[in-house]
Amino acid sequence: MDEKFHKASQQVVDHNIHNYIDNAALWFVDIIKKKVADNDEAGLTFTCMAAGTMLAFSFEAYLNAIGAKKLPLWNDWDDYHTKIDKVFQHLKISPDWGKRPYSSVSAMKRLRNTLAHGKPVKTEKSKTYIDKADGQKGKEIDMTADWQKLCTPEMITNAYDDLTEVWNDMLKTSGIDPLDLTTQGELTVTTGEKFVPKAKPIASSPNIKRK
Repeated sequence: MDEKFHKASQQVVDHNIHNYIDNAALWFVDIIKKKVADNDEAGLTFTCMAAGTMLAFSFEAYLNAIGAKKLPLWNDWDDYHTKIDKVFQHLKISPDWGKRPYSSVSAMKRLRNTLAHGKPVKTEKSKTYIDKADGQKGKEIDMTADWQKLCTPEMITNAYDDLTEVWNDMLKTSGIDPLDLTTQGELTVTTGEKFVPKAKPIASSPNIKRK
């Protein structure tokens, strides 16, 4: 029988969740591309909703990943815009939020906010038409909500490409080795003195009455 020894173990794991979030976004984007290629509209909008949400989550996770590595007083609980200011000032990047790729980041944030808060909205539109004699122009109601315009296959796939570009620029400018932003850990096991089990009490035999 092998001898047994007391052992103590200690592990330290560096979890970098942004890798899982942006991979989730990629998973949904790949499904969207396949559905478009196959002309399959079943669940397409729902898949776009999931992908857009993951893209919005990814960007904030990127801010946290860079901030935790490069800013000593980084606070994960700062509001979204404060995080952007801190990280991009440190990286000396001046994003133009009115143009791609950064406009896509803003669009996914708006989509995420709309889906997260789920508030009913009433919209009104008025148009003036010069119509033909049949009078049919303008008689179709447009039921498309603003958030749905952000949730098309083209918008989502472009946003994925744009966010990838933004992240690569952030990572390159930060000087962080990509391997340092993977989930990794260390395990230490220490062997101590020989294990000697305590003696077990011997159970007393019950009294057996014999006839």
